[in-house]
Amino acid sequence: MSYLDRIVNAYDLGQIKKVAPMTNGKSGRAWRVETDASTVLVKTVADTARASLEFALAQAIQEEDRDVTPAILLTTEGHPFVTVDHQVYRVQNSWQKAATKPSLAATLACCRKIRVALDRFEYAWSSDDSHSLDRLWESQRVSLAQNWPGIYEQLTPMITQLETID
Repeated sequence: MSYLDRIVNAYDLGQIKKVAPMTNGKSGRAWRVETDASTVLVKTVADTARASLEFALAQAIQEEDRDVTPAILLTTEGHPFVTVDHQVYRVQNSWQKAATKPSLAATLACCRKIRVALDRFEYAWSSDDSHSLDRLWESQRVSLAQNWPGIYEQLTPMITQLETID
């Protein structure tokens, strides 16, 4: 894994102590890497433009709330990504898994903060399907009410907020 050594060196993180693959998907790969200095996630990125966008977005989200997403690290040269053998990688702080799943309200609050951060970007983004939440709610709400009334009762008051985010 000499490429991981080269990546870790570009960020001046010391020697690798342990590596655990996180994903090996078609669109990208990720590893949890423990070094002398810290534990980080190393992820492949499609290209430098994507890596720069992800860094800018993570920075904007962290201005809203540092606990929403882990920081993407800069190389010793101040870049938010590194290229090794024609593959682009980014490195971010690793967070331990939470002991419990976040509540629906906490997830919704997080989505709102991400939306605020996204709104700071000066490009016109629109979903390919701007009514996807509406269609999902209409097709599933009867089933939810019948099969999972607790979830239905929690979700119903938040649908207006979710539609605003969507």
